[in-house]
Amino acid sequence: MAAPRYIQDILTRPNPGLTDKWNGTINTIPRRNKYDVVDISSVTKWTDFTYDAINLAYGDILKTDINTVAELNPYRAPHSLSETPTTICEESDLRILGFLWSCNIVRGPLKAAALALRPRLTTAGLIHRPENSNDSQQSVPQPPTITLAPNTGVLTWATKFPAAEDANDSQGTEGEEAGEAEDKDDLVISTDWIVFDRELFKTYHFDAEKTEKPVVYTLGVNKLAQEWQSDWLELADLDAFLGPLQQVATYCRYVETRYAYIITQKELVALRVSALPSSEDGVHHAAIEYAAIPWESSDGLTVNLAIWALGCMGLNDEYRGIDGPKARLTDWVRHHDPATEADCYQNVISKREIAHADWDDAKDSRFFTFV
Repeated sequence: MAAPRYIQDILTRPNPGLTDKWNGTINTIPRRNKYDVVDISSVTKWTDFTYDAINLAYGDILKTDINTVAELNPYRAPHSLSETPTTICEESDLRILGFLWSCNIVRGPLKAAALALRPRLTTAGLIHRPENSNDSQQSVPQPPTITLAPNTGVLTWATKFPAAEDANDSQGTEGEEAGEAEDKDDLVISTDWIVFDRELFKTYHFDAEKTEKPVVYTLGVNKLAQEWQSDWLELADLDAFLGPLQQVATYCRYVETRYAYIITQKELVALRVSALPSSEDGVHHAAIEYAAIPWESSDGLTVNLAIWALGCMGLNDEYRGIDGPKARLTDWVRHHDPATEADCYQNVISKREIAHADWDDAKDSRFFTFV
């Protein structure tokens, strides 16, 4: 395998083939209709999450020469696929075997992307320190300390909530506040993977402990392909396969990001979650868009490029929250730069600018819309 030259070369390498030897019992995740768990009201294809849309929005960063970025020094030599375990024997192998490959591949390119994205997003007012951060008056740290890692307690908390049928019970029992059920469930927010910042911290709205935790840009969960596959979302009995999506949407609500993914030994499924109005019984609802990428894909949109793109999109504060405004990766605006007096086209999410003179060569009418 030839040594990579650009970030794009790193992220579009083929992943190692995985040997699936797992034949155990499946523990499916049931749908839960508690009022603090997000119910899925709509599932559609994520049509603007494509290789061409990502390349147009972030192509200038993807073409970064790795020899010019210190964070990419380890990527200058070819990686040996034989060094990565590739056999799935049990459910825990999803974390410790094949998918550590993606984790190691994506880390450096994410840091390099943040070096380019943070200045232009900060200039546009779309990256800021949380108001309650201890060093909120300081400038954004350089270099960025963004990373992809397994969530080993970095962002974990448990919250208790009453069952939906008890949420509106105004009677309660002696010694309880109105609306509180005696029998409560624990909801543990502990994702399998997170793209987060090691220096930016915030207090999350739904965290009962109210302790500062890292800012999270995207999150991921592991599932066995025997348990869940994206193809099943096209079957008539859709409701039977929404459990993992409900889990992810609930995590997104608590972690305050709309970008997520589910990874199995066969595919990565990129997800964009958007909150919908809650129903009268207090149940939270969301719409999910999804895009499936085969694990061994090596043509265009790969698993590693998808994770990288989700992390980059999450850096934009304005569009990250599930209950905030939503923008498509294909959304561009006509922009005038007062500093240079130049006219250009600017991507709404990445803030990449393409000069008018270069636009016809860069764009394809299928991959952009003006907003």
